[in-house]
Amino acid sequence: MRYRLAAICLFALAWPPSAALPCGQEADGIAPIFRGDERLSARVTLSEKNRPLSEVVSGLALKVGVSLTTTRDTRDDRATLFVRERPAAGILTLVSEQFDFEWVRRADGYELRQSEAGKRREQARRAADVAAQLANIRKRMALISRLAARGYARPDRRAARERELDEMARDPTRSPEEKVQIAEEKAALADLSEPGAIVAAVFTSLGPIEGARLRSRGELQLSTADATLPDPLAEQVHAAVGENLARAQPHNGGPGEPPPVVVPAGPLRADILVRLGDAATITPTFAPRGNRL
Repeated sequence: MRYRLAAICLFALAWPPSAALPCGQEADGIAPIFRGDERLSARVTLSEKNRPLSEVVSGLALKVGVSLTTTRDTRDDRATLFVRERPAAGILTLVSEQFDFEWVRRADGYELRQSEAGKRREQARRAADVAAQLANIRKRMALISRLAARGYARPDRRAARERELDEMARDPTRSPEEKVQIAEEKAALADLSEPGAIVAAVFTSLGPIEGARLRSRGELQLSTADATLPDPLAEQVHAAVGENLARAQPHNGGPGEPPPVVVPAGPLRADILVRLGDAATITPTFAPRGNRL
């Protein structure tokens, strides 16, 4: 799976004054491959919003009368460009630099491709981004686990803590760092109602091997059938789902009293899918052990 870079925006005001391309003259901001090609001295105006590079490049090729192509590695990345009366060579150079691609000669024109070194840098960036994402998720899950251990999974206690946090956030003497911590705790408390406690328990139970698989595949299947999901966690999954179902039903308890939780008797079978997105997404399915899911 390719790692898609963010769209770029090129504005005329940010253009270096040395972007003109006199024949045979060294020019800053111009890829060496374009130097001396008078055809790319032509000044063009572009207004492209979130367009695939294949379309941007082909449109620019029509304007300057030069063959410009992309490859399978570069055609689908999207770019946003707003430029007015700027040399085509400079535009092409900035596109390649922003996406870490390179232009190579192809017949009488040029082709935008991704070099092997560029692919390695892309893989390194992706690995670093996924590692940072997992670190943030682990931090959130650890906070959820601490809050659950303090009893904040109970709706009444959670609501009381949220009121305390709201009051703390309104305190003008709080530092920006403290306000960030308050906001993080409020978000974690909200996660507890989904229920976040079991999500945190499952995620924090992952070892180095499971973590590596999650990073490489983007998702991870855990099951009691193959012992990748321990029985104690399976019981927590059943209890959490049962609690959600019970909460959705009317009950005769007093105000603030949690509804009764019904857990099936006997050994349990559970399967969990952990998917890496903006946050850890865990989807449980379960049945009495021995049933096929």
